[in-house]
Amino acid sequence: MIFRFADVNFDIEFRDKRVASRLKNYFVKDGSADVSIRVDDDSFEKMMSSYGLGHPLYSEFLALSELISNTLLRSYNGFLFHSSAISYKGNGILFSAVSGTGKSTHAKFWKQNFGDDVVYVNDDKPFIREINGEFFVYGNVWDGKERLSNNIKAPIKAICFIERGEKTKLCPISVPNAVVSFYNQSFSIIEEDMQDKFLSLIDKLLKSVYITKLKLPLDERSPLTVLEGLKGVLC
Repeated sequence: MIFRFADVNFDIEFRDKRVASRLKNYFVKDGSADVSIRVDDDSFEKMMSSYGLGHPLYSEFLALSELISNTLLRSYNGFLFHSSAISYKGNGILFSAVSGTGKSTHAKFWKQNFGDDVVYVNDDKPFIREINGEFFVYGNVWDGKERLSNNIKAPIKAICFIERGEKTKLCPISVPNAVVSFYNQSFSIIEEDMQDKFLSLIDKLLKSVYITKLKLPLDERSPLTVLEGLKGVLC
């Protein structure tokens, strides 16, 4: 069965075909595969014992996201990035932080403030991919507890690394700190050549996309201040 993620057609051989139902919105009826994948035994058992809570269907579902992310990095200049991604008037904006900081809450406030101008791309683990020098964010089915995502893509205009603060404020972020933040919010990359490729991709991203540290309280009006700070980079 072929499913399309990040503009790549994956022919997926499922361990349990019931997992395919979770991917149905990305099913490709007509088209050829770019790559064929299957979750191997080692990856499946690792996920079962760590994040899959001992549930085989959920474990395969999670392992697929890791496998697709690694395939994207190896061959298609892409990766999975832990963040809440929205499209504001066609502009991709990503909010990333450690769990519990408030990235999803802040994204929700954007929807509350700007209504139909805001569309969720993915509220938890979107894919990022570089194509011909431009970076895009893509929706997928690994979208968090609220299942907030759409099968869309948007050119990335800004990535905000969130920290809690008393006032909403966009602050500069150093290149080393940005690289560490990207690394911490992406899948662990073990192979040395893959690490080099990831760092090279992040270097390109830092040179072509606006990256900032965003300090904010969980205030429903904070997106108004953030939008004002981003006006120079949005279309």
